[in-house]
Amino acid sequence: MSDALGKARCVAHNGDAHIMRMRPEKIPMLALYDTTAPKRPVNLSLNQDLVAQARNLTTNLSAEVEAMLASFVEQKTLELRNDRERLKKSTDVWNDFNNRHGSIADEFSTL
Repeated sequence: MSDALGKARCVAHNGDAHIMRMRPEKIPMLALYDTTAPKRPVNLSLNQDLVAQARNLTTNLSAEVEAMLASFVEQKTLELRNDRERLKKSTDVWNDFNNRHGSIADEFSTL
């Protein structure tokens, strides 16, 4: 069992199923990027007070920011995928309607 899964704790028992809650920082990230790629410095403009407070809370600010960035990329990628699927479904429904009944615009065409 992985360390992240080992740190999950059971919060409820319902019949045969256990409901597990994992702390977000312990949930393994999906492989959306090459975690073995070399690191490179980047130039960011951040509020210096916020950076100072963050440095007091962690010994590895780069790792914390990288984890947040990976989470952001994962979330946005999922949102974009869901948007594409929703738009494809809408297009399919509209095309099906158009194939069955013709274009609504045909009724108003002057051609």
